[in-house]
Amino acid sequence: MCKFVKPDCWQIDEDFDEIVAFARQMSTLCEFVTPKQSQQIQQQLNSVIRAGLVIDELTQDALAFANQIDVNVLRLWSLVKSIKDDMLFLMRNNGPEAYINGKQCQGEGYVKSNEFGMFKLVNREVFSYANFNSGLMAQRGVA
Repeated sequence: MCKFVKPDCWQIDEDFDEIVAFARQMSTLCEFVTPKQSQQIQQQLNSVIRAGLVIDELTQDALAFANQIDVNVLRLWSLVKSIKDDMLFLMRNNGPEAYINGKQCQGEGYVKSNEFGMFKLVNREVFSYANFNSGLMAQRGVA
């Protein structure tokens, strides 16, 4: 059961300019991957999430080695993810409580915009894990 709402939302005052500048600087040190490599790495990351495992430095190193890519790309991905997670943590709203499988969660996410465009803040692991495993849970009578 899913209910879509559009509550008022806001972010607790926090300045991310310095950390975003650091991420931008870090991106200049990366040797980026091809679209085909990106798709393969996304599938591998999704497999890690589906298994309920943590994407840590060891996982990043293993993915970089397995795909013969610059590990700094995955470290940059992790940094950007942590920035988005921090922003998500600081978001507040006046909407109803949200639940996944009977456990309260923050809701799917927020869309923010700035001079560069729009981006979505989502706790990717929580929602991807639930989406990947919802069929399994239903088969087991958990959903």
